[in-house]
Amino acid sequence: MINRTRLQDPSTDFGFVLSRRLGDSLVSMVIAENLRRAGRSVTIYGDMLRPLATRFPAHDLREIPHGPDAVPIWNRHDVLLHFRPADVRPEAREIPDRVLVLDDLPEHRGPLLGMVELHRRVSSSVFGVSSPTSETGFQAESDPPDPDPTRIMIHPTASDPRRAWIPERFIAVAEGLRGRGWTPEFTTLPEEREGTGWIEDAGFPRFATADLATLTRRLEGSGGFFGSDSGVAHLASCTGLPFVTLYVRRKVSIRWSPGWSRGEAIRPRWPLILKPLKERFWARGISVRQSLSAADRIFGSKPGLNPRSP
Repeated sequence: MINRTRLQDPSTDFGFVLSRRLGDSLVSMVIAENLRRAGRSVTIYGDMLRPLATRFPAHDLREIPHGPDAVPIWNRHDVLLHFRPADVRPEAREIPDRVLVLDDLPEHRGPLLGMVELHRRVSSSVFGVSSPTSETGFQAESDPPDPDPTRIMIHPTASDPRRAWIPERFIAVAEGLRGRGWTPEFTTLPEEREGTGWIEDAGFPRFATADLATLTRRLEGSGGFFGSDSGVAHLASCTGLPFVTLYVRRKVSIRWSPGWSRGEAIRPRWPLILKPLKERFWARGISVRQSLSAADRIFGSKPGLNPRSP
């Protein structure tokens, strides 16, 4: 068990082992950035964010060590931070006196807040950082390739298929956006082509890449993001894109709505009480009209009417 006073000691050396999930990794960078700004020593280990290492120039972002090399490396740190219990690697379990899981802390399971705001507050209440920030240390590219402020990136997939909306409704939203003067473009992983051929069947372009740096540049050159509850939504917000995202339940929409740009998290309007019913029928409870109304509020009813958030 780690002595809580060590977490606020300026001399404590932190290692932060990031999640395998993109969204978790990005919101974890809020705590890392606050520790860095407070003058603390923090080394970040995260394979997911390694392709974006140059976008976090003030941070020491390294690959996660494995096998016999891991424990000697992690033993250099006084505290080894993790987001969730599932993020603790087998090697880290050999040094339990140094491991701290954020999700085990009562402060991390406290009020129902967005993750970005929660991590900003935890930076103060747990780590003693004064005047904490919501920033991650992400550095935007000033001149992204192929910029198009009318382009709305649409991300229809999710790591958990149960969080994916109905294909026909994605197409209807894309058609509605195009009718308003926007340029919808879907984005998926290359291996997701087989299950999402309906994108091309409907006549819409696809930006398929597995390279996170390439996707980031594409997002930066766009005018907005519409899509599933996913790590890509958090990445879009991190670049400053206004967003509209789709969620299964109210609490999830509050906790996991992206937190770095203007946006709206929409959820079913049906008053389903039981969680199994919500997870089974949520997609039918979000209509095309509801989605386009949110898009009008966030993106503007046509290009140029609602400026991109800073």
